[in-house]
Amino acid sequence: MRFIDTHPGLAAIELILRVLGVPVSTYYGWRERVARPSARAVAAGGDR
Repeated sequence: MRFIDTHPGLAAIELILRVLGVPVSTYYGWRERVARPSARAVAAGGDR
């Protein structure tokens, strides 16, 4: 997932995800969790 964020403009996000077999909702869910981690993740010290 980080590859997509570190290589903007390489290709359309949806195309990359389709090639990788990753659902679009999974990618955007991951981005949301990174931007706003849950209280449980913060308490655990997770930085995923």
